[in-house]
Amino acid sequence: MLKLDVMHRQHRAIRALLQALGATAIDTPDGQTLLRLARTTILNHVHEEDLEFYSALAREAEVGALADAYYGEIRETSRQATAFFDACAEGGDLQAYADGFDTICRLIVQRMDREEMRLFAAYSATVDGDDAPPDMPIGLPA
Repeated sequence: MLKLDVMHRQHRAIRALLQALGATAIDTPDGQTLLRLARTTILNHVHEEDLEFYSALAREAEVGALADAYYGEIRETSRQATAFFDACAEGGDLQAYADGFDTICRLIVQRMDREEMRLFAAYSATVDGDDAPPDMPIGLPA
């Protein structure tokens, strides 16, 4: 099972990569390297979530609908992120990159925040068998 501490570490790594990418010129070798690394890291993280996290949650009757809703949403987020990173890898307008980066970064960070707040509690309460903290309700996404 993919444990929550691993998920937290991966989220921190993604946040750090996005922050570094935001502070690096995309039209430099370092910028291109960070772009490829961010794309790979995010897609690998989503793949691990698919295989272990969402599948484990989906098997739990109490939170199956919650997991399904988040799973569908992350598919769309992944599609958008992949399209953005692929377009940037091909070069292009720096202003379009800046505008797109702000949008995709906000989308990814908000998604991770929501996962940590809602899905991690559901995972702890059902898959791990722990009680969810009272301030972290299990329910459908807001």
